[in-house]
Amino acid sequence: MKSLKVIAFLFVSLCMGACDPIQFMGADAAENYVERFYITAADDANNRSPVPLDVVLTHNPMVIEKLGQLTAGEYFRQRKQLLRDFPNQMLIASWEIVPGQTIDEVLHEDTSKVYAAYLFADFQSPGAHRALLPKAQTFMVHLARSDFVIKPA
Repeated sequence: MKSLKVIAFLFVSLCMGACDPIQFMGADAAENYVERFYITAADDANNRSPVPLDVVLTHNPMVIEKLGQLTAGEYFRQRKQLLRDFPNQMLIASWEIVPGQTIDEVLHEDTSKVYAAYLFADFQSPGAHRALLPKAQTFMVHLARSDFVIKPA
């Protein structure tokens, strides 16, 4: 099922790229927006509880605007509806990270046409727990006790 969503996302991305004379902001045809994630969680991450974490990639400016208004809690509560409202407009990579866990994840999808990528981490503590990811082919996310830090790797 994930493969079908990825194929549909890539198809729409290619069609929009072919139909729209304006290039996606920051997209370089030879360079992926993101290729690899390193995710580490401190032993006391999220008060010693698993952290649901999504990376959402999109080429649609309306999706970017909507995502930029949501906290992580709101995003996770609305994720199914967002997928219905914006079919084939988002590629979502999801994990549930336990304290002390380290993940080295490679995205095999072509992300060169991605307009933007957001990270949402559903911490128990108050806060937005959302970040617009920098355009970097490889980056590291460190989950701490009550929030996260992102930096290029």
